[in-house]
Amino acid sequence: MQYSQTSYRRYFFHNAVAFICLGLLSLMAGCDKLPEFGGADSDKDKTAENSTDTANKQPGSDSTDSNSSQTASNPPVDPGASGSTSPGDLAAFLETPPFKRTNSQLKSLASSGESAEKLTKLDLSGSQVKSDGLKVLPQFKNIVELNLGDVKGLQDSDLLFVGQLPNLEVLVLQSTPITDNGLSHLTSLKKLKSLNLQRTGISDSGFLHLKNLTALEELNVANTGTNGSGFKVFYPRGLRVIDASHTAFGTDGFNHIANSKTLESLSVAQASVVDNNLRALKGCINLRKLDLAYNSVTTLGFKDLGGLRNLEHLDLWNNSGVGDVALNVIKNYKKLKFLNTEGTGVSGAALARLKKDYIPELNSRQN
Repeated sequence: MQYSQTSYRRYFFHNAVAFICLGLLSLMAGCDKLPEFGGADSDKDKTAENSTDTANKQPGSDSTDSNSSQTASNPPVDPGASGSTSPGDLAAFLETPPFKRTNSQLKSLASSGESAEKLTKLDLSGSQVKSDGLKVLPQFKNIVELNLGDVKGLQDSDLLFVGQLPNLEVLVLQSTPITDNGLSHLTSLKKLKSLNLQRTGISDSGFLHLKNLTALEELNVANTGTNGSGFKVFYPRGLRVIDASHTAFGTDGFNHIANSKTLESLSVAQASVVDNNLRALKGCINLRKLDLAYNSVTTLGFKDLGGLRNLEHLDLWNNSGVGDVALNVIKNYKKLKFLNTEGTGVSGAALARLKKDYIPELNSRQN
């Protein structure tokens, strides 16, 4: 079949118009290319694109769903919400001077079992901590040493929390308002070895609360109202270290430490001690330190003390009635390392002979 020239022109004109219309429609639809003829090739290209996308994705999700899932399974960590503290919190606490430590720091550490378990020594001396912070103390189960000295806001009721520390061995309460009532909360501290009550409001009546603390070895009641009668609760087992300086211990205390084989250190400076009291020390054969400064002891008081052969430290400062004759007893203390005769009647010549003939390594203080 033959076409005329006019027919060819019409044929090309109609096709051109059709392509132009299709192009305009594609642009209006947002397509970036004209539709292709030959559907088989187009389907192959799409299949190849889909295969490439699938290979680049994680199995089971597209990129958007994968990010959502990861966020859901690993939410941002909030230390406070999880009840944990970072190692930095514990380090910061330990670097903070004790007097600057706060209630909030204590509560933060207590909220983390790990940090609380790591602490074995806790020093809050001189700090402003109060009941609100101290109430978390029972969570520090491994605390062995606790220093609450000079915590002016400490109350008797706060010792209820201290009494719940099962491993506590050393407790410092010096220069606090604690009274006998507070001591009643410490009866469960079966491992307590050392208790410092210096400059507190306790009296001899409060010692009854310490009776069953069978591990107790060291007790400091200096500058308190004791007259020594409270020490009867420790008889006959006794204590190893006693500091009752600046008290009235001489009134009744020596009766309850007489001939103690456990006593190694006795500090009773300015404690109303007289010669008759020293008889009680005759059998204290393991005594290593004896501080009698500022008392009314004389040479006569030494007549029964010749057996203190393990004595290493003897302070006689300002016992003006002690003279050279006392050195006839002291010369038997071959292990003596320090002797203070300042303010006594001991002469320099007698002291020199003591060092030359009996105790060459002796360090001494004199007027």
